[in-house]
Amino acid sequence: MTLRFGVILPGGSAREQLDQAVLAEQAGWDGVFVSEAAYGVDAWSLLAAMAARTTRVRLGTMLTPLPWRRPWKLASQVATLDQLSGGRATLAIGVGAVTDDLPVTGEQTDLRLRASMMDEGIDLIRAFSEDVYGVARERVIGSSVKTRFDIQSGHGELVKLAELNSFDDREEKVVNIGLHIGRRPILAFGNSDGDLAMLRYTKTGRGPSLALLLHHDDVAREYVYDRQFHLSPLSEGLDKAIEYGLTLVSMKRDWRTVFGASVSLTIPGTVPARA
Repeated sequence: MTLRFGVILPGGSAREQLDQAVLAEQAGWDGVFVSEAAYGVDAWSLLAAMAARTTRVRLGTMLTPLPWRRPWKLASQVATLDQLSGGRATLAIGVGAVTDDLPVTGEQTDLRLRASMMDEGIDLIRAFSEDVYGVARERVIGSSVKTRFDIQSGHGELVKLAELNSFDDREEKVVNIGLHIGRRPILAFGNSDGDLAMLRYTKTGRGPSLALLLHHDDVAREYVYDRQFHLSPLSEGLDKAIEYGLTLVSMKRDWRTVFGASVSLTIPGTVPARA
């Protein structure tokens, strides 16, 4: 198995992120991933520009909140990026924020409804992914709602229920890793107590492994969220990182530059984790 390394860009203007992607490829990284937010720099326009400036790295979003997108439009954007990049596009799908207290934008905010919409969107993408994009339908994976088998008019059908089946957080992350990947990770990253089960699963396997827990603790250059952050707190991780065998990384202590105009990227395998 070949271990590959990707970098998640910390943000900045479209021009800054484009230049960072070029630097990442020159430095030896295997993938470059950007954030897709409800507003700001458009992720897929940015990735298309990166495709024109790079030749090797895989390109994609850190997570695309499918319930807030039109599946057929998203599929077209991914296909366009894949063609422009010569087959280097990667799509990561999720439900988005884990709570309902989101800004009023006209989009659906209820978590259960968003999970159902994501499941339907994945099914739609599966329906044409193999013929149009050459991606086998069983390789299109995401969270799910509960489904039951039913006989309707003499035909066996799978009926989707308005009930969440799998929400990818805490212990459920490990369950989904086993269900979809079928292998124990040897490298995992997290930044909240919701990632602890995944990190501990990685560290308790046989052979060498690395589990990094990022502490967002730099209020001056980024922002702070840990024990008091109600969406996804980091409390147990801070208290028991050593006991669990996790490597705790401080944004304030270990990052030389955050959201800077210039970025120093190191070749994978070297010591600094400063970007």
